[in-house]
Amino acid sequence: METTNEGLSSKWERAVKQCKKFRDEIRSYPIPKNKMTISYLFTQEDLDLLLNQGGKKLNGIRAYIGFEEINNKLVPRLHVVGCIKDGTRYNDVVPSQITSSSTFLGDSLEEGRPCPEDCGTQNELNS
Repeated sequence: METTNEGLSSKWERAVKQCKKFRDEIRSYPIPKNKMTISYLFTQEDLDLLLNQGGKKLNGIRAYIGFEEINNKLVPRLHVVGCIKDGTRYNDVVPSQITSSSTFLGDSLEEGRPCPEDCGTQNELNS
């Protein structure tokens, strides 16, 4: 399947529109500004750690979206897990699958590096 600039442009425009809608909504919440997470950063180092945890070479990541309740408002939170490919499926790696001699990732990596706190320069998705 060939990707064209037009296809990328429409995906970008959809992302811009959806992210603006989310920012507008979360900024209306009566919650502390540092809890208004609008994005999560995963560095190459983070991804390498995630894909090599527990002494296993993992094949992908899956992001789950949860909610944290703050001042009676549901605020979305991202949780990322490594996955192992099994045929055509990707199965999540869970703590019980990691041997005691190896490590399971800490909270900061599984949840990413949130913005605000770890933000980049302003662009159409984050301003």
